[in-house]
Amino acid sequence: MSEQPRGFHGRFVKMATACVVDDCQRTPRANGMCNMHLLRVQRNGHTDYTRTATPNKVRFWRGVKVNGDCWEWQKSRNPKGYGKFTLSPEKKGVLAHRFAYEYLVAELPDYIALDHLCLNKACVNPSHLDPVTAAINTTRHYQMQAPATVCRRGHELPPLVPGKKRHCKECRNTKERENRKAAANHGS
Repeated sequence: MSEQPRGFHGRFVKMATACVVDDCQRTPRANGMCNMHLLRVQRNGHTDYTRTATPNKVRFWRGVKVNGDCWEWQKSRNPKGYGKFTLSPEKKGVLAHRFAYEYLVAELPDYIALDHLCLNKACVNPSHLDPVTAAINTTRHYQMQAPATVCRRGHELPPLVPGKKRHCKECRNTKERENRKAAANHGS
């Protein structure tokens, strides 16, 4: 005769052979349920499988570290140094500073860029972001590089034109003269 399993006070207990949840054949652990269904009841209050994605707003703040006035993006960045944030459930990638601005301030049309006034590309603080057109953003970028007025040899540089590189005319003319002289000597 096989011995019956004994319960808490040594009494014989009838053991279930399968989880009490429909279509579950796992071995029961407590209350007639398997571990998986017990955990679901503890977590969700029911045995149904429900996966709830963490909201984008919660996930966003996990990637932000306040560093002085700047809120620096700590997660992945694109090759230019701007933060990348993936929206769920669409799995669509967006710029982290753009998400921050639209989440905390206002929606932006696609043709509007955000200029980092703090010059920190990883910053997502909306108070450091200025919504401007791409042309204004480019002009500001070049104006930030404008302080140089002389080349490394001390010659005066021409005025800055957005979208164009500045070259010292004196140095270029000298280089061209040297190249012509070298070509003439090489040919003779």
